[in-house]
Amino acid sequence: MSNDLRAVSSVQPIRPPSSSPVLRHRPGAPASWEADVWYRADAIDDMTALESVDTQQPLLVSPAAWSTLGPVWRRADARRGVLVNGEGDLSAWQHALDGLALIAIEFASFTDGRGFSVARQLRRQGDWQGELRAVGDVRIDTLNYLARCGFDAFVLGANEDAGLAEGELARFATPYQRGYRALVAQGVEA
Repeated sequence: MSNDLRAVSSVQPIRPPSSSPVLRHRPGAPASWEADVWYRADAIDDMTALESVDTQQPLLVSPAAWSTLGPVWRRADARRGVLVNGEGDLSAWQHALDGLALIAIEFASFTDGRGFSVARQLRRQGDWQGELRAVGDVRIDTLNYLARCGFDAFVLGANEDAGLAEGELARFATPYQRGYRALVAQGVEA
């Protein structure tokens, strides 16, 4: 953790990156695993403290922080992402997606399906082309559905067997319904 993150963490809660690896799934490419490098500062509401964090430090912030500091971070080419859940109004900030490195959608529970709708809305109405990551209580048996809604990165929930995840993504070669990527490839509005 960098010195400026330590200074902010002493006052505000900055959480370290997940100890679970990130599973990347891009169409036409094999799934791959990599370490998570994104610190979570989504609970921090002190904009001065957030503004002081090194711009090259990958940092997930709240939509409110992005709405306030997004223009400053865009000018500095900062590595910032937004962490959202199924609550709140996307229209308040989805117009300002330029400059974000990723959008992470948190699933508080595997029974909470709002993240699927948020992902679809970001891809369809927000025209988000960047990384869309599922975090929280992400279960292996939902990976195909998440990918069909537009997710391309996943941090599995606790107690999930990472060894089974790649196979689950490859399990259904031909789905019955057209997913987000198939519609986009055909030029049909998703």
